[in-house]
This record gives sequence, structure tokens and C-alpha cells, in this order.
Amino acid sequence: MEKFLEYSALISLFIGTILTSYNIYPIYIFFGLFTCFLWILVGIYWKKNTLIISQVLLLLINFSGLIKYFLTMWYNYNYDKN
Repeated sequence: MEKFLEYSALISLFIGTILTSYNIYPIYIFFGLFTCFLWILVGIYWKKNTLIISQVLLLLINFSGLIKYFLTMWYNYNYDKN
């Protein structure tokens, strides 16, 4: 189970990086959230506090991007009607 979790997090990181480099918005935000969650689990399993803390901070950054995306969608829907 440990190796599966590690490799899943690694593959998710590569996919998220590819999506970000090609600016496939907002899917790369979801992959970022998923990847951070997986690495938090890996950090808990390895008992590495630095990994957990860094991934929690990255999770919050990705989550703020997701909030921005939904607020922008809501604003455009409600106020850009012609």
C-alpha cells in the first residue's frame, strides 16, 4: 500500500505539472489539490512533519485558486449579463 500511495502521488504530480504548463484551467487546480492530499498522506505515513506542513500550505494555496475560480464564475454569471 505504501508504494502504491507514493507512486500515485508522484504520477499525480507529473500530470498536474503537465496540466499547469499547458494552462488547462481549472483542471490543474483540482489535480493540485488531489496531489497535495496524496502527499499529505505520504507524509503522515513517513512521519515527516516538513512534508506535511509544506503540502498543507500548498493545499491552501490551491484551494484559494479554486475559490477565486468559482467567485469569478459567479461574478461573470451575475453581473456580465447584457
